[in-house]
Amino acid sequence: GVQTCALPIYVRVLLRTAEIWRISAGTLFALMIILLAPLIAQYWLKNQTLQLSTVTVAIELMGLHVAMTWMSGLYLATLNGLQRMVWINFAGALFATIKATGVIAILALVTPSVEAYFLFHLLITAVEIGVLRLRAWACLGPRGTVRADHGQLWALRRLSTGLAGTFMVSAAIVHADKVMLSRVVRLEEFGFYMQIGRAHV
Repeated sequence: GVQTCALPIYVRVLLRTAEIWRISAGTLFALMIILLAPLIAQYWLKNQTLQLSTVTVAIELMGLHVAMTWMSGLYLATLNGLQRMVWINFAGALFATIKATGVIAILALVTPSVEAYFLFHLLITAVEIGVLRLRAWACLGPRGTVRADHGQLWALRRLSTGLAGTFMVSAAIVHADKVMLSRVVRLEEFGFYMQIGRAHV
């Protein structure tokens, strides 16, 4: 069964508050990417083979996927703090296997399209977030009528700002090469680069 922790109520309130902020930030980011997707597809990427509409949809789906991973990061951090490392490793391996094998089956048996590739990853990521959320709240104990308290985040504003700044700088460093490379090489070559990077990880 799921072992709950004897944690103060403010920990559950803090998680609920962080959920609202993450959902809001993720929604704004996804909307921004969706609005910019046509411009990115037409003026930034060097696309010579795919239809412009296909590339645009792929960028939109990638924006949604990035926004969703912000939520998974919140629940993973919660479970890490609760020292559920064994469960985290098991869940991570399980969903990684489902994504890797499932997308091959989709492309081979259903439709070999770019949209199918990203839609499948988006669907599995949504399921993964749901599982992580249920596990995190179960470990914290019954959620009951826990309500957000934005004053808690304000009280931790220095820590929150520092962590957010560290995350943004780290993300910029990690993905800077991809952003620049997507501008100077053809789209299919960039795709090979990304797949090699994923295989290496």
